[in-house]
Amino acid sequence: MPYLDVVKDRLLLTQLGVFESDEYLLSYFTPELITLFSTYASDLYPEHVFFNIGRPLECHTNSLELATADQRGSAWFGFRFNAQGLGWWLHSWVVLGEVVIDSGDPTRFPLYVGIPWGWELYGALRKRPGAIDLKAYELHSVLGRSVLTRS
Repeated sequence: MPYLDVVKDRLLLTQLGVFESDEYLLSYFTPELITLFSTYASDLYPEHVFFNIGRPLECHTNSLELATADQRGSAWFGFRFNAQGLGWWLHSWVVLGEVVIDSGDPTRFPLYVGIPWGWELYGALRKRPGAIDLKAYELHSVLGRSVLTRS
C-alpha cells in the first residue's frame, strides 16, 4: 500500500474541503506546508525504533531537543501510523542512522511519513503561532545541512 500517497491525498483533500474541516490538522498545515509536504515527504519503515524517549505527549519538542543534542541525528515532522487501530497521527521523531528515536508509545510495525526539519518547514511552522513552540530554537546552515540549535 502506498502510505505516502495516502497521507498526501488526505492532506490535499482536507485543504480542499472534501472532508469535514479538521482544525487541529489545519492549525499545522497551511497551504504552503501542504505543498512542501506533498513535494518532499518520504515514508520510513525502520527496522529499529527506540520508543518512550523523552517526555510524554511532547514529541515535537523531544525530537528537536534530541536532534540539537546529537547533531548526527535529524528531527523529522509528519505522521506515524499506529497499527493498533489509532490510524495516522501528527508526530515528530529523530532519525539517527538506521534507528528511529520516538517519544511515543511502542507500536507494532511503525510506519512514518514525513520531512526532515529544514528551512522551509521551520519557516512555515513559525508562521503558525501556537502550532509548535519554536521560540527556543534557531535554524542554521552548517556545511550545506540545516542544523537546529537552542536559542
